[in-house]
Amino acid sequence: MASPMPSPPPPAALGSTPRSPAPWTSPRDNLGQGFEGTRKVVDISGDGVNNPGRPVADAREEALAQGIVLNGLAVLDKQPGPFAQTAGMPPLDTYYREEVIGGPGAFLVVAEGFPAFEAAVRRKIIREIAAVPAPGARVERFA
Repeated sequence: MASPMPSPPPPAALGSTPRSPAPWTSPRDNLGQGFEGTRKVVDISGDGVNNPGRPVADAREEALAQGIVLNGLAVLDKQPGPFAQTAGMPPLDTYYREEVIGGPGAFLVVAEGFPAFEAAVRRKIIREIAAVPAPGARVERFA
């Protein structure tokens, strides 16, 4: 039986969206648990950019160096909260495409608002499980 994963540190402030405290912060801690899969894939989903914690670039680089594919699901919130820290940031889908996902066959699914989340996550799961020989589009959108 695998050891329980450590809890991530609490967000620094209300409205924060940590990307790097996810399990891919230290991929080596999650490997070698008595199971050898055919692929190493981590899903990163959210409705905001990384603001507290370790820089995403560092965690992403470490994961990619270990052969881990990073797929993403970005939820474009039409009504960002009062603590949205997006000034000067690229659109969320661009951020995920350029800064989060990576590795062979990596892809991003974009939910155009929370009502589209169910269809987007369903498509993402099907695509990951199917592992079709010819990868689909790098970015798919659901409205």
